[in-house]
Amino acid sequence: MAKKEVVEAKGNGRLNAVNNAIKDFLGISYVLDVYEEHALSKTSSSKAMAYVGITQDEKQLYWGVSSDEDIIRASIDALEHAVNHMIEIKGEKKYTKPIKDFILFIGRGLGGPLNHI
Repeated sequence: MAKKEVVEAKGNGRLNAVNNAIKDFLGISYVLDVYEEHALSKTSSSKAMAYVGITQDEKQLYWGVSSDEDIIRASIDALEHAVNHMIEIKGEKKYTKPIKDFILFIGRGLGGPLNHI
């Protein structure tokens, strides 16, 4: 059975908290430079698109894009794709698993329910 680790991080929103947790867990640094989102249609049941661009050492922008009914899920998935893309391009050998293999739990404040994302 795989070892489970809990990483706690705070942020000014859920995406920022997940961003901080990923950096802490992997021991990497990068800057989330670009974040954009939009709906795919004008209906209330529309899927959302999220675009995330990160840089490391201000040299190259690594992109992640995702779509989901939940904008938070799309945003986190886009961040995951951007970080995995950066790790793959840079050839970082110390990361044995892509981020998608980690389970993220997002809290809604002290004593609030946890959401599996």
